[in-house]
Amino acid sequence: MGNIPRTFLIYRKIVKSIYVSQSKENVALIDSGPIVALFNSKDKFHRSIYNFIKSYKGSLFSTWAVVTEVIYFLFR
Repeated sequence: MGNIPRTFLIYRKIVKSIYVSQSKENVALIDSGPIVALFNSKDKFHRSIYNFIKSYKGSLFSTWAVVTEVIYFLFR
């Protein structure tokens, strides 16, 4: 039970990172792999996905199933 606040904060951070803005023209669907790589600095794709997210001018969106999968991979 002690990890619940930390889990919630990471969950909230993930949800904010995939929020869809209807005012953007470029929209892309993001799966769990890039999100896990973004939050895991030891992942071999961390730097490349970080640079992509930083430079991407559109919106990224995903599904709740992907968010659930990301949380599983980050806390296993």
